Amino acid sequence: GVSDVVQCEPIMNLHNENPLLSIVIPVYNSGIFLVRTLQSILSSTFNNFEIILVDDGSDDKTKEICDWYRDNFDCIKVIHKENSGVSSARNRGVDEARAEWLSFIDGDDIVHPFMYEKLLKNASSYNTDIAISQCITRKDYEKTTNVFSDYQPQNVIVMNSYKEVMEKKELKESIYFTVVWNKIVKTEIARKILFEEDLQRYEDTAYTPALYSYINRFILVKDAYYIWDKRKRLTVGTLSTKKHDLPVEIIWR
Repeated sequence: GVSDVVQCEPIMNLHNENPLLSIVIPVYNSGIFLVRTLQSILSSTFNNFEIILVDDGSDDKTKEICDWYRDNFDCIKVIHKENSGVSSARNRGVDEARAEWLSFIDGDDIVHPFMYEKLLKNASSYNTDIAISQCITRKDYEKTTNVFSDYQPQNVIVMNSYKEVMEKKELKESIYFTVVWNKIVKTEIARKILFEEDLQRYEDTAYTPALYSYINRFILVKDAYYIWDKRKRLTVGTLSTKKHDLPVEIIWR
């Protein structure tokens, strides 16, 4: 049962009637890694949030883990649905979001305790509708690396145009501007765009650039980290069993 997987007591039982941040997590056969993801969120210095777990038809212990957390944390909502892909799961989560701000996380990654506090404070200070976190990537047989190391001398990088952000696609860190999971964005803007439900891979690349077209100022925050853990990708179920792939060049265009 879930007691074999969950080995720790709830950190805090948050009950937020009017959350400032909605955190959408699509999950599919994430297993014990989902526990790690949720514990990292529940350890955040910012705690006025709701977590929306969208279980996309998992057939392992993921469903049981989701339900355990829902039963023990008032701030967690669980949606069980038939498997139809990560894009469908994210779209469903956005529909259910109640907060002013929205964030996506993959169900096998980790957030730094200060991430949401730093992103929200800087978004307010710079009057922006989006804030982008720096990322840490963990890979097999490699040390942890910060992909935005070139920006380290600055605490906050401000980009004042859609064009300036899109030009980053030529740089080594381009993926971190197109993925959805290292950002917070105003929910009203996130609802202007739907994820392409026919795509299994690179769905971020089809979604995020279109999202950017509604935003005038972008900030990249140095002191908030999203940890993208690639070390176990071969042992964890993908976000979905549905696959409708197109070449990345076509998706980007």
